[in-house]
Amino acid sequence: MITWGNIRIEKAAKKGQEEVYSCVQCEHVLGPTTEDWKKYALVNKAPLSKAQPLHLATHSGRFALREFYCPNCGTMFEVQMLATEEPNVETFKLL
Repeated sequence: MITWGNIRIEKAAKKGQEEVYSCVQCEHVLGPTTEDWKKYALVNKAPLSKAQPLHLATHSGRFALREFYCPNCGTMFEVQMLATEEPNVETFKLL
């Protein structure tokens, strides 16, 4: 078993021993390790002002925060700041 923040990588007996990502807090399975776990997470898109003082944040709407949460218990996994039209960045990939 390997953990990265609040995400666990483990063999799942009920999935035929394939490796899966799961939530450390509630053990909810986020999908197989052959896919990006973000596809199975809840995503909240928020303005940059959520993470910065209002006078420092850009108001152009060009960039936004993407917050990724466990869909079962709400544990936060990761936050990314990306251009609004940019696809999600895959944080890591098992080889």
